[in-house]
This record gives sequence, structure tokens and C-alpha cells, in this order.
Amino acid sequence: MIKLVVFDLDGTLAELGKGIESENICMLKKLEERGIRIAICSGKPAYYLCGLLRQIGLKNPLIAGENGSVVQSGIDLPPKSFWIQPYSEAAKKSIAFLKKEFDKALPDMWYQPNLVGLTPFPEKEEDFEVIQSIVDQNSDKIIDIDIYRHIDCFDFMPVGLSKKAGIIRLEEMLGVTAAEVACVGDGVNDYPMFEHAGLALGIRIEEDERVDLNFTNVHEALKYLIDKTEEKYVIDSAQNKEFLKDMMERLLVFGHKFPSPGGGSYYLGDDGTPWKERARETWITSRMAHVYSIGSMLGHEGSEALADAALKGLLGELHDQKNGGWYAGLTAKDEILPTKQCYAHAFVILAATSAVLAKRPGADALLKDALEIYDKFFWDEEEGLSKDTWDTDFEILSDYRGLNANMHSVEAFLAAADVTGDEKYRVRAGRIIDRVIGWARANKWRIPEHFTEKWEENLECNKEKPDDPFKPYGATPGHGIEWARLIVQWASSACPKEQMLPYIEAAEQLFHRAVTDAWNVDGAPGICYTTDWNGDPIVHDRMHWTLAEAINTSACLYHVTGKAAYAWKYYEFMKYLDEKVLDHETGSWFHQLDRDNQLLNTVWPGKSDLYHALQATLIPYSPVDLSIAVSVKNKI
Repeated sequence: MIKLVVFDLDGTLAELGKGIESENICMLKKLEERGIRIAICSGKPAYYLCGLLRQIGLKNPLIAGENGSVVQSGIDLPPKSFWIQPYSEAAKKSIAFLKKEFDKALPDMWYQPNLVGLTPFPEKEEDFEVIQSIVDQNSDKIIDIDIYRHIDCFDFMPVGLSKKAGIIRLEEMLGVTAAEVACVGDGVNDYPMFEHAGLALGIRIEEDERVDLNFTNVHEALKYLIDKTEEKYVIDSAQNKEFLKDMMERLLVFGHKFPSPGGGSYYLGDDGTPWKERARETWITSRMAHVYSIGSMLGHEGSEALADAALKGLLGELHDQKNGGWYAGLTAKDEILPTKQCYAHAFVILAATSAVLAKRPGADALLKDALEIYDKFFWDEEEGLSKDTWDTDFEILSDYRGLNANMHSVEAFLAAADVTGDEKYRVRAGRIIDRVIGWARANKWRIPEHFTEKWEENLECNKEKPDDPFKPYGATPGHGIEWARLIVQWASSACPKEQMLPYIEAAEQLFHRAVTDAWNVDGAPGICYTTDWNGDPIVHDRMHWTLAEAINTSACLYHVTGKAAYAWKYYEFMKYLDEKVLDHETGSWFHQLDRDNQLLNTVWPGKSDLYHALQATLIPYSPVDLSIAVSVKNKI
């Protein structure tokens, strides 16, 4: 999380020729009260900044004057800690030469009284051109000098003496990393610190790509920083951990009524009441077996019986005793839902691995059966990918291939490898991941979801039904985010450190593309369900699972990379969860909201299960290289 915020002065904290506004001073003090150190990194001399900071009343500010070349702690004169960056003799001679030439041409020009660089302030516009002409005509004599032209002056600084170098010195003084630094600036001399800091906030920066966020004024930037330091939503804070722990307990209570007499899971309604008229589906039952196996390991009262009930359904009414495998589900009249789905079978594996860890009766036999069925009917060794759907008798294979089933197969394979010790499943997960990264990279990091039996992309699939719950048209940003987390988990568990980097970079690309395309892009907070292949939203609805995965993945990427931008995103997702998605009255999370964050039930009415929401209370503080149930088991 951010421990140091570095501000430019002119054009940022204060407009040219003006002081810092009182309201902004109050926000600077509020940041300081929250334990965040404040620094000014400006082209102005350090002693000038001392006087300014005395007037605004910060308790313990830091100073990097002359564009970072002169660094000091506190506002005492003489300073207790004072440092000037070393620079070359060639740079010193160049500065002396420039000063001499400028004095000849503009003898009355004023210079800022620097200790290191040269900062002339031309009086008239034509004087700027005189200086520029001298520089252009003597380029061969100006050695080891960086030149910055501003609206009111020039800065001639020795090469290597930049705001970035000044911030590095401040980091050394405080014992913080670049990832724990945010910087705020408005000009070209701020670009080095933008590149270095974990979070770059611009003030009217024309080259928008240089910053993480761009604001019209510093008041907006300060408000953003204040908002993002409310402890309840801050990653790694005690308050956030307590917030998630309380949510986890409430979720587990919410789902207590899911079991049917035969064990298959009822679809849960808005207040947790079973909707018994709906089908009892294998994927939901598997999810609830997984959830309450975890619940039993967490010590949640009643979880053992609930996990056993779901296992009863998977071992009994949902299992095809004749042909093997698991039905898609059973209707309210106990009629079989047709097909055998890879998606559902992947969740059976996940459920079984969690139940084995929880030492539930029948779990070992379930896992053995689930892996054998999957290996026989769904895994394609030649392709290194999973097939999607069979008919109920396992005789006719659909020609559809899809990445949703493969994504959850990766999750299941990683859990199977962690629980059984059989590394072939981790190898399989890696093979799938390599294919997905290739497709994503070729498609500007928007993942194609649907394929033919020959694994040819079908980018127009379901164009007439864009909000399909399992096969929507276009790109699904939530899946890009979810794949990013699974890639991090796989790479962290399977790759030597030196081989992890390309996979972490791919995960970052997927996350960035999805968040850029879908988060807060249509006038209200939330992640749009789908986009077209240019990144424009198609279905604006907000599905709860996309937020759960955004919370998980931002936490994982923050803990792996240390980049503050992910901690900020985690904060935004947490705040949105608390304010819009978490149902504070009847429990659990709203499963579908419209583009205005009003309740919607066209795709996901009610609150079917707890899988995504519960995992979002646990994954942010679990090791990134472990499956979630293994992580919970290890903490006991």
C-alpha cells in the first residue's frame, strides 16, 4: 500500500504564482494523519520549499528540491538530513558555459539560486527563443545535461539528476519501495517519477498513457488519495481482514438451506430460501460441496453436515450409475437434464478435492471417479485442451469447444495436483494456459471464448443472444480477470522464478485490458458483463462473479508484483462491493445489477450459490501458489 506521496509544486499543488489552497492543505494533513509521508519534489530550491512547508503546517514533510537533486528531511534550517546528488565534471562545465552565454545575451535575466542546476527565467517571450537559439547552436558543448522547457523558465539539469533519482533517495531514507510510492505532477520533468513510482497521478498530462490516472486539478487527485485510504477497504489492513472475515461467516450462514432430500443443491433465492421449482444442478451442488468443505475446515458450525449433504447428491441422485459421470442436473420432477458437461465435471473434481482435505466420508471415492471420468471423456491429450459437452449417454460429442469449461478445468487441475500430488494435472493446466495466452495476445488481450471442434475461433457465436450466462457473445472481461489469477497461481506453483515473469506479465496484460474495457466505463461503477472485439460494452449488466474475480486478482497481482496500482484497484472493488453489491439486508451478494446498479434478474435471478463470493473473502489473503482449500487447510 502507499506509504509516500510525492507532489510536484508549480502547476500541481499550487498554480503558478499562487499558494496552496486551504482545502488542499487540509487534505494533505489528513493523509499525514493516516500515516502517509508527504514529500514535495519540485524544480524550486530546497530552502524555498522549507519556507512554504512551514506555512502549511505539515508535521514531518520531506523535500526534494531542484528536480530531485537536493534532498532533505524536515523543514529545519540548517536541515538535519541533507543530501546533494553527485554529478559529472562535464555537466558542471556545461552549466558554467551556459550561464556565461546567457549573461552575454540577456545580462538582466534572473536565475533561480540553485545549488546544482541552472534555472533561468526569461522576462519576455522572445527571450525564450534567445535561450533556445543558444542551446541549439552549442549542442556540441552541452554535455551531460538534460533540458526542460517550462511555461516560465528553463531547467538545465545534470544527466541522472531527476525527480526519479530524488524519489529513490527518499525511498532509501524511509525504507520503502517504489511500489509504495504515489507521485502527482503536471509536466515533462515529472515523467521520470511517473515511470518509477507505483502509482502515477497526472494533472492535465497531455500524454495520458504516461500516468495511471489523469485529473483536471490537484483537489481531485487529493480526494482520490483520501478516498483510497479508508482502512476498511485497504488491502493488508486489519480492518479489511476483519471485514472479509465477517462477510465470510455471514455467507456461510446464508447458504444453510441449500440441500434437497437427495442432496442435490436447490437454487437459492434472494434471502436464501430454496427455489424448489428450479432444477438441482451438478455445478451448483459441486460448488456448495466445495464451499462447505472449506466451511468445515474454518470451523463454521453445521458445515460438516452441509458438505456431506452435497456429497450425497454427487454420489447419488446426480450421478449416472449406468453410463458414468454426472448429469447436468435434475428437474423439480426428478427428470434428467440432458448432456454431460465438462464445466460441471470440473466442479465435481474441485468439490472432491476440497472434501478430501476436509476428511468427508466418500470424498476419496468421488475424487477417484471424477478424475477417471474426466480423463476418459473430456481431456484431449493431443490438443492439450478439454472437450466441452457430450450427450447424456457419452456417445455423441458436441462440435462446440469453449474456454469457460477449460478455465474451470485449470482451477480443478491445480486443486487435484495440490491434493493428490500428481503433477500431471499441473502440467495439463499449463498446457491450457499457454494456448489461452497465445489466443489472447493475438486478440489484443481480449480472450476468444468460443471455438469449433478444430479449435478455430468463432467470434460471432451467440451474437443474437449476447447475455447468455455461459456462452455470451464477444469478450467477457470477467473471464480475462479470472484467467489472470489462475495464470499467477499456476506460474507461482509450477515455474522457477526466472521463468515466471512472462506469465506474470501476461496476467497483468489480461487484467489491464479487462479493467480498461469494462470497469467504470459507462457512467456508473461496475464491470460490464461483455464487450465487442474493440472493447466497447455490449451487455452493461454487472454480474457478481466478475467483481469477486476482480477482488481476487487485484489482490494476487499486488502481492506478486508489489505494484500500488493493484492495491488501489482492490480498494475500488472493495468499496463498490460494500456500497452496491453486498446485500446488507438479506445476505450474500446481489448476483445481477443493471448499468445503474439496480437489481436485475434476467440472467441470474436470486443468489444461486456461494462459490464466487466466499472465495473472494479468502483468496486475497491466501498464498498465490495454492488452491484455496489447501490454503485454508494449511492455516488450521
